[in-house]
Amino acid sequence: MNESIIAVIMFAHGAIHLMGMARAYNVAAVKALSQPVNKLYGWMWFISAVLFVSAALMFLSQKEWWWLPSAVATCLSQSLIFNIGVWLNSAQ
Repeated sequence: MNESIIAVIMFAHGAIHLMGMARAYNVAAVKALSQPVNKLYGWMWFISAVLFVSAALMFLSQKEWWWLPSAVATCLSQSLIFNIGVWLNSAQ
């Protein structure tokens, strides 16, 4: 049961990261992201999403190294959030 919850959280987190890609390429209207996202950041959001989903699948498959793509995705996600936050604050 707990394993399913962890996997669902990782899947959902990966899906949320797809919003950055969708915003960068205007695939869908993403009201949660009011600022434009450049295409490089869009690809970085996509890579982070793929890593989170991969980590969830590996976790469910009981691979010992499931944490590795999760850690990389977390670092990438945090660097994107930090860079965008710095960029938004410098524009004010």
